[in-house]
Amino acid sequence: MIRFYISIVLTLTFYCSFAQSEVFYGSLITDLDKMSLECIEVSDDFYYFGSRNNEGDRSTISIFQTTPNFEQVNTIEKLMIRGSESSFLSLMKIVEDRILLVSNARVNGKSHIYTHSVDLNLGNHFILDSIEIVDEVIQNQEFTASKYKNIDEKTLYTIGNLRTNNNTFPRSTNYLEISLNGKINKFKEIEGVSTITTAFDYNSVTNKYFVAEPWQSHIVDSSFTVVSTFDERIPIQIGDVQSFQALTSTCKYVSDNLVECVSSGSEGAEYSNFISVYETSNDELLFSNAIPLHPDTIDNLPTRIVVTSRDSQENYYFAYYELFSQFDEVIPNKVFISKFDKDLNNIYFLELISEDEHVYVNSAVDKDDSFIIVGALIPPDNPSAIRNSFIKISDNGELLTSTNSIYQPEEVAIYPNPSVNHIKMQLDDTYDIDYQIYSVDGRLEKRGVVSSVNGDFTIKTLGLPSGMHILNVFDGDKIRIARFIKQ
Repeated sequence: MIRFYISIVLTLTFYCSFAQSEVFYGSLITDLDKMSLECIEVSDDFYYFGSRNNEGDRSTISIFQTTPNFEQVNTIEKLMIRGSESSFLSLMKIVEDRILLVSNARVNGKSHIYTHSVDLNLGNHFILDSIEIVDEVIQNQEFTASKYKNIDEKTLYTIGNLRTNNNTFPRSTNYLEISLNGKINKFKEIEGVSTITTAFDYNSVTNKYFVAEPWQSHIVDSSFTVVSTFDERIPIQIGDVQSFQALTSTCKYVSDNLVECVSSGSEGAEYSNFISVYETSNDELLFSNAIPLHPDTIDNLPTRIVVTSRDSQENYYFAYYELFSQFDEVIPNKVFISKFDKDLNNIYFLELISEDEHVYVNSAVDKDDSFIIVGALIPPDNPSAIRNSFIKISDNGELLTSTNSIYQPEEVAIYPNPSVNHIKMQLDDTYDIDYQIYSVDGRLEKRGVVSSVNGDFTIKTLGLPSGMHILNVFDGDKIRIARFIKQ
């Protein structure tokens, strides 16, 4: 079942500080009925969004330029490449004074990869280079990847998957290298890596790549051959679970012989999400260490980190959500956003709820250290009615505005605060209520059921560690939240 959920997410992608801040969320204005945002780039003055649009038998590309308040400035909608049968956006990056795109298109029944140059005002765009994806049997193929990285100052690369007609399961894993002027230098299949690529990084000293796919990771040499694979469970105990399989969302060489990955674990563990560290000495890939990050949600459903960014101060930004299926009938659905400093001290932890499913697949941090995530909103009663969606949160993380789509739980007053032995709250309801208490980094510390005594609900806080805590209360069909200090 867990692999089924992951397939849904990856298909869509190619798929104690609570200070004042601001958040924007919603959808970009478009004529398209079905569209998800897949790329975001930020400049000093503008945001740029890229989307893949589903229009019946065809797919097109749209690019949006907005202010930091999401006011649209310029738009290219329904871009078709050379009158193609379908066009698919894979990557987008601001390069010097233009936007560089990697797109796919089927022209006269043949599949191609294209690079585009687009002016920053979206006023001019033209093809830079292209290659044909040659297959004697199957022509309807496309290359998908989630991010660019730099080999050097003049060269970009990415590692992604070649798949057929947006099939969930790829035909191959491929390396794509592009110069800053858009010339496609290399497109090579990586032997020995065949499933969905979730993260990668390059070591310029050893001239080798770290490539992660679901449940295993590889070292790949400059000839694009796997030289070592780690496909075992990570041997650590967290809670009652002795070991994990890891699904990696991002990775980075922190030294010539160490790779640091943000990963999610298998179901049933106290912590779903963690940083895992691998050693790569002597071309042998070995597990070194793991640092827990986020737990499961308050209703004990596993979560998966799918979006990660870092700012100029090396702070971490995470967005993650409960795994979902159109059949799960779980309402409300939840999105979690958090920020940690470079030493993994928590700065904020937000829990947002909605009756719709939210899937976020890419992110950026702007010059003001605001965190922007982009993806799609999916109504559970009509999963095909996908709408583009974004969330922006400023650097210190409190949600101030709301819509009917996604919002923070309602605040409930509690006392005494600070607390020594207990906290109390008054609610109009007289039936039993469920509650959970979190640490500020999201760890579930206590849960239970309490009854009303003359309108008062009392929750014991004995045994909780000192410091800030977050209380979640299920009050009928509502979720309420409170923050308190345990002395």
